[in-house]
Amino acid sequence: MEAGHLDLTELLETLRIYQSELELQNRELRDYQALNQRLLDNYAAFLGGLPIAALVVDRYGLILQANREAEARFGFRLQSSRHMLLRRLVHPQDEPKLNLALLQAEAKGQASLYQITLLSGGERTESFPAELHIARLPGREERPCEFSCAVVDLTEQMRHEEALRIAHVQLREQETCYRIAADHSPDWDYWYHPEGRYVYVSPGCQDISGFPPQAFKDDPQLMERLLIPEHVERWQRHLQEVHEGCESPHVSMEFSIRRADGELRHIEHQCQGIVDKDGTYLGRRGVNRDITARKKAEAQVTQLTRLYSTRAAVNQAITRLEDEIRLLKTTARIAVEQGGFSACVFTARARPGQTPRIWASHGLTATQLADIPLETLWESIRKQPWHFINEQPLICSDCKEHAPHVPDRWRSWAIERRIHSCGHFPVFVGDELLAVASFLAGEPEHFTPQITDLLKGVVEDLSHALRQMARERQRKAKEAEFQKQESEARAFAQGIIDSLSANICVLDMSGTIVAVNRSWREYGRKGQAPEDRISQGINYLDVCDRAAARGIADAARIAAGIRGVIAGDLEVYEDEYRIDPQTHRIRVTPLKAVAEQQRHHLVISHLDITDIKRNETALVEAKEEAERASRAKSEFLSSMSHELRTPMNAVLGFAQLLEIDPGLNPEQQEHVQEILRGGRHLLQLINQVLDLATVEAGRVELSLENVPLRELVDECIMLVRPLAQEHQIRIQSRCPSRCVAFADRMRFKQILINLLSNGIKYNRHAGLLEICGEEHPRDGTITVSVTDTGRGIPPDRLAELFEPFNRLDADVLETEGTGIGLAISRRLAEVMGGDIEVDSLPDKGSTFRVRLPRGEWNDDSDGSSPDTRPHPVPDREHAPRTILHIDDNPANIRLVAQILRRHGHLRLLNSPNPRFGLELAGAHQPDLILLDINMPDLDGYQVLKRLRAAPATADIPVIALTAFATRRDMERGHSEGFDAYLTKPLDVPRFLQILEKLLAQSPDEASGPAAPRH
Repeated sequence: MEAGHLDLTELLETLRIYQSELELQNRELRDYQALNQRLLDNYAAFLGGLPIAALVVDRYGLILQANREAEARFGFRLQSSRHMLLRRLVHPQDEPKLNLALLQAEAKGQASLYQITLLSGGERTESFPAELHIARLPGREERPCEFSCAVVDLTEQMRHEEALRIAHVQLREQETCYRIAADHSPDWDYWYHPEGRYVYVSPGCQDISGFPPQAFKDDPQLMERLLIPEHVERWQRHLQEVHEGCESPHVSMEFSIRRADGELRHIEHQCQGIVDKDGTYLGRRGVNRDITARKKAEAQVTQLTRLYSTRAAVNQAITRLEDEIRLLKTTARIAVEQGGFSACVFTARARPGQTPRIWASHGLTATQLADIPLETLWESIRKQPWHFINEQPLICSDCKEHAPHVPDRWRSWAIERRIHSCGHFPVFVGDELLAVASFLAGEPEHFTPQITDLLKGVVEDLSHALRQMARERQRKAKEAEFQKQESEARAFAQGIIDSLSANICVLDMSGTIVAVNRSWREYGRKGQAPEDRISQGINYLDVCDRAAARGIADAARIAAGIRGVIAGDLEVYEDEYRIDPQTHRIRVTPLKAVAEQQRHHLVISHLDITDIKRNETALVEAKEEAERASRAKSEFLSSMSHELRTPMNAVLGFAQLLEIDPGLNPEQQEHVQEILRGGRHLLQLINQVLDLATVEAGRVELSLENVPLRELVDECIMLVRPLAQEHQIRIQSRCPSRCVAFADRMRFKQILINLLSNGIKYNRHAGLLEICGEEHPRDGTITVSVTDTGRGIPPDRLAELFEPFNRLDADVLETEGTGIGLAISRRLAEVMGGDIEVDSLPDKGSTFRVRLPRGEWNDDSDGSSPDTRPHPVPDREHAPRTILHIDDNPANIRLVAQILRRHGHLRLLNSPNPRFGLELAGAHQPDLILLDINMPDLDGYQVLKRLRAAPATADIPVIALTAFATRRDMERGHSEGFDAYLTKPLDVPRFLQILEKLLAQSPDEASGPAAPRH
């Protein structure tokens, strides 16, 4: 191509070259974005068929010719658009540039506008950037100059350039992010140049190797020096491949390095060769990752796996072995050979001052075992016993480091034997520490929590196995002892059975005798004929059937009973039969197996009960005789009580009237007091004799209830306080407020009054009497102790205290008493489920303790008992009240008349005959009736029944005045319907109190008739 001339072909070739360059650019852009594909398609179309717009214009810019791409691009048809100017396709602001380019092309032959805005579309409303290349062509049709115009649409190029710019920005950002990630990654990243130097080393290398990144850049051989010796050769071989430009896509290997501080680190190395787009080898990009923790975990997993297999092997040994020492030796061997431990030792527990004994070991020589400082180990265990007793092992993670719980001697011994860690585990059998299991390892930090837990499981399995072995050994010993005892017991039982006088045999279910004792063998020989002999092997039922066939009814009855037991209809069969002159008892019982309920055998015993029958007859006769004597005794005591109380009623009654007579002088009053004292003493003696007889006969009737102790004690103290004041005795009491006894209140009160009276009578003058109550919740009892300061009782005579009528040589004149109060009190306490005890010291005093069952406190327990103190009958200003007295004893009639004479408002009617008394009651309808019980013709109960039956007398209160004073008599009187039951001799104040009470309840004349009794 000459200067100033531009060949279209060359222009096209130039355009093609330019298009190729664009294609190359587009190819680069395709690496970053997939959208470049469209541009590549456009360039391919251009190469195949000039896909660019091409125009031919004259020097004035008139379009002479256009290709299809130009027509399509600019939206016109050349044939229908003649005389179109090129400037109409150019944006107005770029028209000057177009004119200059045309002038330049005319002058120089070509011109290019690399940035021009062209208009497209039929209306020229759209624009696009483009390059316009103008070349001067020879003129046509005598035109001096024409130009070829090649339009390169830059729309896609500019879009791709913008995308490329954005991609470069993103690449720089990614490079920054990668560098930040590499600089802060825990891994050791690097770029190794083909020349053998490090281009880049991440900061993570310092944490892994202990050296900074610059150290590796300055000294590429530093890495080789850090490797452990066994990995150096493999690393050198790897570097050789790198230097030779080996293009292996990926290399992975593991090696170990020794840090600057001596710590061993395990490294996972991965690297990959890098080449550029031309295939030039740029070096290797690598990563060194610290896998020390993973290696340790893998080692632990391996160790745990071995320990699991160790535990399984130990469990197999447990199921196979029955000897403790063999089991421990086997366990020690398994721990070393399979568990990976250097040694294992089982040491028996030793007391202070004793040398520990090794039961089993493995992995240590005899010399090493002789030097092992076990006593220091046990000394360390004793310093922290609770830690060890709670099954917490003693762990030494590194014997080279000092640990407060590991003795120095032990650490020194372990270091000399290359033992770096150890664990000592307690071996228990039940709750007893039996031994210590020591596991010794050759590496430090061996006893991780997982390994420790597994070893604890192994030791627990051993402990359980040892306990089971001990139990099994004990069981076998007990079983052997039991078998021995059973054999001895069987022989002993057989000896006992043989020594029994009863004839015993055992039958099977068919009735055949399978076993007999010695007495039976002798009994079986008594048969006269051989067919009648009953011995082992004979069918017992057949013998009975033959005897029944001969008419012996006892034999038929016995055979039926045995068959009933065999069939299960009877559990036990007992009967008696006679073989003159003897009587025998037969007993048939099933013999069952211990673990079964089926009947397999029967036991038959024949016992000669002739003497027993004779004794039973004698016993029945003796019992009947004793009952007759008891009834006679009771009748005698009741009669004697009545006969004694009747005259005593007159004596004490008139004495009480004399006592309140103001006309008596002091001497006469003293005589009356002597009469009262003597009479009351005699009455007390009569009552106590009756009580003693009742207790001895076992006829004491009790009404058990919850009795508040403090209330009862206060009541008893009030009753004996006059006697205490007479002897100048101080009384002190201490009783819990909520202490309750379960007893008969009246009998309990009787016991306490007796003890308090004795404590006063037998005390020193101006002495002290203490009564103290105490609860005993543990055994469910209460005690009441009465302590005096008297002369005391000699120890050898304490047993005589509770003998009836025994007063231990007390002066009858100085101290009143009958000598039977303590005997009655003890027996009453025993009947109520308690007892009385006594402690005494001569010249110090005595303490009597009453122990009774403990009751239950309730809100009603603190209610006080009704006031029973005597109250005088006050004079009334009422109409006279009529009292009828029916009694066959004139002395009693006169006594009551004298008592009531002092009360003018009372009118007394007397009847010595019960039938006459009934007539008086019907005629006068008195306000109250006093009735004796022991009367001729009609007794008091018959009279009361007739009074209640008559409508006129049915509601009149009736008081029994009788000498029948037993408890049973009183209960009968109340049950028959008496309104009050008073015994002779009369207690005048109490008599008057009850009289006033009943008269107050009876209706006055103005009140109208009372409601009938039911």
